[in-house]
Amino acid sequence: MKLSDLVIFNPKRPLKKGESAAFVEMAALPENGRDINRVDEKIFTGGGSKFANKDTLFARITPCLENGKTSLVSGLSDGEVAFGSTEFIVLAAKEPEYDSDYIYYLSRLGEFRSFARSRMEGTSGRQRVAWQSLADYEYDFPDKRLRKFAGDVLKKFDDKILLNHQINQTFEQMAQALFKSWFVDFEPVKAKMAVLEAGGSQADVTLAAMTAISGKDADALAFFERKHPEHYAELKATAELFPSVMQGHELGEIPEGWQLNRLSNLAILHYGKALKKTERIEGPYPVYGSGGITGSHNNYLVEGPSIIVGRKGSIGTLYWEDGKFHPIDTVYFVEGKDEIPLTYLYYLMKTLNLSGMNTDAAVPGLNRDNVYRLEVLQPDKFILSLFDKHMSAIRNNIQKNDFSTVILSDLRDTLLPKLLSGEITLPEAEQIISEEA
Repeated sequence: MKLSDLVIFNPKRPLKKGESAAFVEMAALPENGRDINRVDEKIFTGGGSKFANKDTLFARITPCLENGKTSLVSGLSDGEVAFGSTEFIVLAAKEPEYDSDYIYYLSRLGEFRSFARSRMEGTSGRQRVAWQSLADYEYDFPDKRLRKFAGDVLKKFDDKILLNHQINQTFEQMAQALFKSWFVDFEPVKAKMAVLEAGGSQADVTLAAMTAISGKDADALAFFERKHPEHYAELKATAELFPSVMQGHELGEIPEGWQLNRLSNLAILHYGKALKKTERIEGPYPVYGSGGITGSHNNYLVEGPSIIVGRKGSIGTLYWEDGKFHPIDTVYFVEGKDEIPLTYLYYLMKTLNLSGMNTDAAVPGLNRDNVYRLEVLQPDKFILSLFDKHMSAIRNNIQKNDFSTVILSDLRDTLLPKLLSGEITLPEAEQIISEEA
């Protein structure tokens, strides 16, 4: 059978010129990932691909095809039509109830992608594959019931990967909210000040700070004390560490006892080391450039955890890495000084607008000395230690989910060709679904 027996290529979708519609650009497609990263809103001018939920978007141009940019459309309203890059080939299932997921995962199959690459035409650097070439792809498709179960099994892996990603986003939002509350808005300090100004007692002052830190009102805190006395005592001790007075400074008021200091006194920005792609040997250690992970290597330069900062190219980008890695010469990697926690430095640097510190009009660059001269907040060391404790717990949860995602991805990719071909039988497929549910 040919792929065209299962697929309608670039189906006609109703979308009127001049209408505002959901838009997906090429950059919104992840590499080797199912779910689209971002959907914008644009006026449809008549050009581009058109698609709906359950369609597969296949990048047809180099290097996007080679990099694995292929996604399954979801999240649109029923009947909604979106549009996107002209470099997408849209694959719609003739029988979507059986084949929508199957077709997407077939487009991830190594054999299929090799076939697509072999059919690319055009000048070097701008090669494309035509949809007609993909339509001619021949495969020994199993019957449609097995195709449905293959799609269902593989979908469950990606659903769990998506859930891990969403949970990690929530953890990240929690971390940023805590940093902002403590070190930008000074909520525990200002809560204490408000009670003092109203003539409250010291106990009321502490309770106000506890409320600001935990988000619990007095009744909830009383219940919390009865049910979790140890955690309540820890929360109270944390609240007592925050000052109850703000002190003036030329850059604005900061909590009493805290100080402003140059970033050079809090952190060291080390240069990464050049590692050409031709010199890399695929291995277990990620290679970081200013755009993030650019590959892997069999050796590492830095033992994490550490922060990676974009120096050339995508300047000011920030990445956290828990394990061993190799930063190349387009990035810095960060080391804390004088027991300043990396967790504090990471969220602090997110507030510094490093991307706006470009010092070279020709090639974007982040000058280390300019970063070092920035005046930043240095809180009390005990407060920093508590913040690091909270952040370490969050980081551990994120790391667990990341590890789960790696395991799920590896298992999915191992099973993918066997499921697509029907090598795994229906009972085996049902067992996998029940185990992964």
